[in-house]
Amino acid sequence: MSRKIRPVLTVLLMSPLITYAHGEEVLIIPFITIVSVLVFSTFMLTVGRRIARKAPLVFTYILATVITYLIVNFIPFRTYENAILLSVALVPVLAVFAAYAFSKKRNNN
Repeated sequence: MSRKIRPVLTVLLMSPLITYAHGEEVLIIPFITIVSVLVFSTFMLTVGRRIARKAPLVFTYILATVITYLIVNFIPFRTYENAILLSVALVPVLAVFAAYAFSKKRNNN
């Protein structure tokens, strides 16, 4: 096992111990965030662009994630659990794909 993977695995394995919760609802949002970051990172590695053209996509992802968490923070979790989980998972990814499509369309014209 490489030295870079050990800390990541340690954090992932200890995250259930940190919450001390009996239900898995507490862990869903951090795991969605991890998967979202992995999907975004994979997308950024597969996009054949220079770093200067990737910067707006990174900014869009960070901004969409922050805005989504700020909005979701004031919504009752139990009442709107599915909407919160879907928005946390889909809004940043869809924002990046929309920005990518917009920039690709603009560069073609």
